[in-house]
Amino acid sequence: MIEILKNNLEILISIIAIIISGLTIYFQQKHNKNSVKPLGGIIIEDYENKISIKIVNSGVGPLIVKELICKFDDEESTSILIELLKETLENRYVNNFVEDIVNRVISPNGKIVLFEIKNNLLDDEIKQKLRKKLSNITIELRYKNIYNENFSVRRKLDFFGRHSKKCNRVMDYKKI
Repeated sequence: MIEILKNNLEILISIIAIIISGLTIYFQQKHNKNSVKPLGGIIIEDYENKISIKIVNSGVGPLIVKELICKFDDEESTSILIELLKETLENRYVNNFVEDIVNRVISPNGKIVLFEIKNNLLDDEIKQKLRKKLSNITIELRYKNIYNENFSVRRKLDFFGRHSKKCNRVMDYKKI
């Protein structure tokens, strides 16, 4: 009788060990996914000497850009922000801009400058026109992580119109 109990106890311990191993693998994979999660953001800077818009990755994993949508008054849409600003800038020099960012990878704590201009290149009238135009633009970034999980972040740039109207400084984050 003791021998039968001893044999069954070994089997029971083996089954428990297999279950614990399976749970450990599951939780380790879940931890690994969270350890490389990107967190995209749209950062705006509006100073006396600089106006800029950047896409940043504040997460701990690489951010892979799937799509960038820039909308003016929820009508005119493009994937290249500078296209919406050409008329306003009147062919002025822009310090930094980027065109197509689809499939680009942003490393953790990395950034892509969508648009940057040093205000000393602009007179006050052009700066005001530029800020007014930017305040009516909404940018949406759709991106994924290395596990092909989809995310998006959207930000209305109404902060640029803060002197002329009420603005709502909210970014919407979504897991798609």
